[in-house]
This record gives sequence, structure tokens and C-alpha cells, in this order.
Amino acid sequence: MMSTEEHLGQNPNGSVLLEQAPQIQPSTFGLRPEDLSLPEHLIDEELIRELSSIPDRLGFKIGEVAELLNVRPYILRYWESEFVELKPKKANNNQRYYTRREVEMAFLIRKLLYRDKYSIEGARSALKSGKKVFREQVDTLNEKRGKITLLLQQGQKILEELKGAHDWLERVRVRES
Repeated sequence: MMSTEEHLGQNPNGSVLLEQAPQIQPSTFGLRPEDLSLPEHLIDEELIRELSSIPDRLGFKIGEVAELLNVRPYILRYWESEFVELKPKKANNNQRYYTRREVEMAFLIRKLLYRDKYSIEGARSALKSGKKVFREQVDTLNEKRGKITLLLQQGQKILEELKGAHDWLERVRVRES
């Protein structure tokens, strides 16, 4: 019996086969459920340009992030105390190391506070609503995946029945000739 995560595929020879359908989860997008995707409704063209300017590195020191954001390091330390989404790891020497994800979040926080003129509490609420929207989108995608998987299973059964009917017709045709 097929699992609910199988779907139809096609071999190079044209025969139909079942393949595993990946479950859509936040981790599919490089995120964990407790992480926050940058909410689409908070992103604008300028933020996209700024995010594309982030160097492709694994870690960033606080001074480097402050320079990228054009803010002072004490501002970043304050944001860390106000936003749970911004929690850089500390090395043995107590130096903060931000991941790319945290740098992106810092850009979004700066946008909300400086350009969009949100208060700290307003920016926190906007980020929370973005997390809720993201989780709802993932749930919706998983529901759709389940429905598609069911349709594919039904299609596989129909295909098997048609193949059986085709084989039967071929046997009848061979006997008649």
C-alpha cells in the first residue's frame, strides 16, 4: 500500500512509478519552526537591495554588522535585549557572532524602526504576526500536499486498472488473430 507521501513520477522509458514527495516544512526553506521567515508584507525593494549586499560568510562580528547597518554596536546590543529573534552566539572571548540569518533580521528590525517608524513594541508585534503568517502558509502547503498526494494515489490506481484492461485487450486481440 502507498504511503501518503508518495506521488507519480515517470521513468525515461515512459513507465509510471511512485516517488517520495517531500513534506513541506519550514526546514525545507532553511528554517526551523521556531525561526521567523522574513514576512513578505514587511519586505520592500530597498530591503531586498540591502540584504543582497550582505557578504556571503558564516559569521559576523558585532562591529561588522553595525557597519553593514550603519548603526553603532550599542544599538545592536539594545536590539538583542528587545527582540528574541536577534540572539547572536558568543565565542569563548565573549565576542558576539551573528549568523547571516541574524544579520538579515537586524536589517529588517532597522527598517521597521527607522524607515517605517515603528515603536519597539510595534516592530515586535509585526515580527510576531509575520511568524504566524509563515506558519499558516506552511500548514496550508502541507494540506495541499496531502490532497495532491491523495489525487496522485487515485490516479495511480486508475492507471493500474487501465494497464490491466489494456493487457486483457492485448491478450484477446492476440487470441483472435
